[in-house]
This record gives sequence, C-alpha cells and structure tokens, in this order.
Amino acid sequence: MAARLGSAGVALRSAAMNAGAVRGLAAAATEGGNAAEARSLYRRFLRAANGFGDYNLREYTKRRAGEEFRAHADAPSDKIATLLTRGANELEVIERQAAISKLFKHVNSVMDLPSKKRME
Repeated sequence: MAARLGSAGVALRSAAMNAGAVRGLAAAATEGGNAAEARSLYRRFLRAANGFGDYNLREYTKRRAGEEFRAHADAPSDKIATLLTRGANELEVIERQAAISKLFKHVNSVMDLPSKKRME
C-alpha cells in the first residue's frame, strides 16, 4: 500500500500513528475543561478517515487513531494541551491525504460491498 502511495503513504502512516496521541484525554482533560475538545478531535479523526475511498486506508486510519487515543488515556494533565495541539496538526495531515486520495481512482474492495452481496 505504502509503495503505491509513495510519500503520501508514509505521511499517512506517520499521521495515523501519532493521531491517537489524544484518545482518552477526555478523562484526564476534565480537570482542565478540555474533555469536549478531546472528544471532538476524536470524532473529527473518524470523519476524516471516512474521506478515504480505499477501504484499507479508511479502516487503518480509524484503527490507529483509536489505538493511539486509548494509549494516552491516562496522560498527565500538564501534557494535555500539547497532545491536543499535536493531534490537531495530525488531523490536518489526514484531511489533506483524504482530499488527495479522492483525486485518484481506486478499486472497490470486497469489504465495500453491501453485506448481502458479499455472502453470495
């Protein structure tokens, strides 16, 4: 996959790995009032991931964002602002990559078919 996307794939992989630097911050962020911001950022990651036409990229981005958000669930409150800022920067990268991926034709995966057609 990365070979097909070249540097775009590398940037996407890097963004997806770092994207989750914010998940679970809602619990730690309640003290600073950033819980809503952390949840909003996570939802924006999921929406941005849906912008990929390719099933594999879409699901990989969602999965990595969730993993990374959970990995930082108990981040110290002094690092929350830094993680939110880093997450926002990574979100911009994912949104750009999703926009770029729409410019190119992709082949639908079997997983993109409705479940009834997959069973036939």
